[in-house]
Amino acid sequence: MKLSEGQLKQILQQQSARSTARAVDCLTEDQFARAASGAMNKDERAKVARHLITCSDCTEEYRIIRSLKPWASDADQVLGAQVKSSQTPFWSNVQEYFWPSRTAFALGAMLFVLLLGGIWVIWNRQKQSDELARLNQQLTESEQALSSVQESLRESERRLTDLEESTRRQSNDRAPLPNATEANSERGTRDQNQPQLEVPIVDLDPSPVRGGSGSSGTVITVPETASSFTLILHFSGESAPRYEVEILDRRGREIWQGRVRERGESRSINLTLSRGLVTSGKYLIRLYALRGGGRDSIAEYPFEVRYR
Repeated sequence: MKLSEGQLKQILQQQSARSTARAVDCLTEDQFARAASGAMNKDERAKVARHLITCSDCTEEYRIIRSLKPWASDADQVLGAQVKSSQTPFWSNVQEYFWPSRTAFALGAMLFVLLLGGIWVIWNRQKQSDELARLNQQLTESEQALSSVQESLRESERRLTDLEESTRRQSNDRAPLPNATEANSERGTRDQNQPQLEVPIVDLDPSPVRGGSGSSGTVITVPETASSFTLILHFSGESAPRYEVEILDRRGREIWQGRVRERGESRSINLTLSRGLVTSGKYLIRLYALRGGGRDSIAEYPFEVRYR
């Protein structure tokens, strides 16, 4: 069946329809064909040129059509030569009746090439769209992973801040006294600014049994008129550059720690305790000698406090 030029154009328009809506001012298939074949006048060429400057889609399609134009010309030459070599008067009349003119055939070949070009353009755009969607998905996943890492870092910073604050409070609670010639607590020093009656002064000798926090040891009775009491810790052995004193409660938890300098010939340390630090109950004092970066245990003093 012979197709007219209008039917061929209609088939091309249906097959090369864009995946997205064409802008109103974009070139039609007929304009592409006429532009590629040089059939436009000067005004039409100028209009097409202005549009191609601003429309990348039409520019890409025009470039593809221009690159396929030599194929249509070669096909037209080969088919024209074959028809001319085999023509006879009889067959020439038959050709004129059944075969379209060379111009119509060339136009059909051009439209077929345009059809292939349009299909390739649509396929290429779909491929680019799929690639763009994949890249967007990867970007979204990367952003989610980055957000998770940032949240973990913020949580770690909060935990580190809490740990530093807790360590600072513990250090303040356990810090040795600045003027430590005698192991007196700061609160006990303030209490001693006021006159006190019947303040107990008790001599403590080292316990023969180490780790005896469970035993009562020496019982110290503190009257209600005294807000503090003083212990004299006696010890023996070689002197050390510094000494460290620890006070443990009946559960073995450290409630205070302090250091004093070398005692010279004296083998005793005075330790004043206040009601605010030491309540009624059993306690254990441990004395250490500090030498060369090490700490040697030299004595332990279990005692029990009773307030009237």
